[in-house]
Amino acid sequence: MVEDNQFNIMVAQSLLERSGATVDIATNGAEALEKVQPGKYHMILMDLNMPVMDGFEATRQLRLRGETLPIIALTASLPTEVEKDVNSAGLTDIVVKPFNPDDLFRVILPYLQRSTV
Repeated sequence: MVEDNQFNIMVAQSLLERSGATVDIATNGAEALEKVQPGKYHMILMDLNMPVMDGFEATRQLRLRGETLPIIALTASLPTEVEKDVNSAGLTDIVVKPFNPDDLFRVILPYLQRSTV
């Protein structure tokens, strides 16, 4: 998960870990670029607005490196407001914050099932 807000990290990490996920945290896009190595992760949850490097630029750079794993945008913006930028950056899908657990899992589970088949 790439997120700069400590409260959002705590909520999402707790929810994901209770569901059996292992969660690694980066607090900005530049840190995410350092952490992501081929085959290390099944998915990235990417905040779009962060200091140092935002989620759009981090995703563009990951895609340029050939990274194909699902990268799910986490945003407080409405999907229609960011859809064009999300698609052009190479993000896979969108989860709107604040999210409820059902909404988060409805978006991420299909991608996880594909990556483990």
